[in-house]
Amino acid sequence: MQLLGLLIYTIVFIVANASMVFFFLKMIQPNGALDVIFGWQRFLDYAYDHKYTAVKFLGKALGGCEMCTCFWFAGLSFFMYRWLAMCLNLYTIDGVYVIIWYWVYWGMAAFYSYWFNKKMADNGL
Repeated sequence: MQLLGLLIYTIVFIVANASMVFFFLKMIQPNGALDVIFGWQRFLDYAYDHKYTAVKFLGKALGGCEMCTCFWFAGLSFFMYRWLAMCLNLYTIDGVYVIIWYWVYWGMAAFYSYWFNKKMADNGL
């Protein structure tokens, strides 16, 4: 029963991650909430023109590249996923298996997040 709970929880968290990335990408568009409040598009323009590769990479990860944003948000969401699963006593994976589960989760979450955002874009949202 505990494994079934973990799998359902994993699916729910992957869908939540995709939704979070979708809303983030919508809010950083010109005249979106994050662009109006923080000037997100100016930051992305600054990152594109920067001479250091690390700043260009940061710009891609924070919205300059849809695939890069989906990929990095999926990796970061694993830590919140693991912490919440441990609090709910659903997480029984320890040791080396955490690393394996991290890569499995990251791959599934990144793929689904990118696929979800592409489907939403194809539907005009």
